[in-house]
Amino acid sequence: MGGGVGLSVHAPFRIVSETTRFAMPESNIGFFSDVGTAFWLPKLDGNLGYYLSLTGDELTGYDTLVAGFGTHYIPTSKYDELIERLSTLELQTLSVNKERELFGSADEFYALVNEAIEEFTEDIPQNHKFKFTVEQLDLIEKAFDPAKHKSVEQVIDALLKDGSEFAVATVKNLQSKSPISLNLNWELLKKDQMISTSTSPRI
Repeated sequence: MGGGVGLSVHAPFRIVSETTRFAMPESNIGFFSDVGTAFWLPKLDGNLGYYLSLTGDELTGYDTLVAGFGTHYIPTSKYDELIERLSTLELQTLSVNKERELFGSADEFYALVNEAIEEFTEDIPQNHKFKFTVEQLDLIEKAFDPAKHKSVEQVIDALLKDGSEFAVATVKNLQSKSPISLNLNWELLKKDQMISTSTSPRI
């Protein structure tokens, strides 16, 4: 959550499980998405990152993988085996046990780590339902569109115009927070999206 997301989200491997909870609760205390999260959140599909950042809404378990936070889903019951498996990877120049899996470059290392993690991953069940319905995701994409709305007030207007139960609940959520904090957060996300789009960094 919050800073914890910022410390982990830029890593090439982000393992999630049934106990994983993802949230950006900074807006609840009049703050904004920090620790590099404002750089990452706008990259989520359908403007979901803008919604999560402003509302502080939470995702858990499989939904953290579906949304794009996690790269691999592994149940906690397999964590000990996973740690043991990863411990068999060793840098060639430091190896004293030639029976271990060796790597000599970063690319080789990433490939070996990914293969090892994949041995323990589980697919999302076909009957799993994402926290948000298709209609709600469509509304989030439209209402939290930074290309159409210059401020959080305009986001709220778009939600009120929709008038659905989800839209009204989202408005109440936003109106319970600091307007200054929300608008600062909104501008920060927009600026970081512009920077990341223009520079196209390797993530």
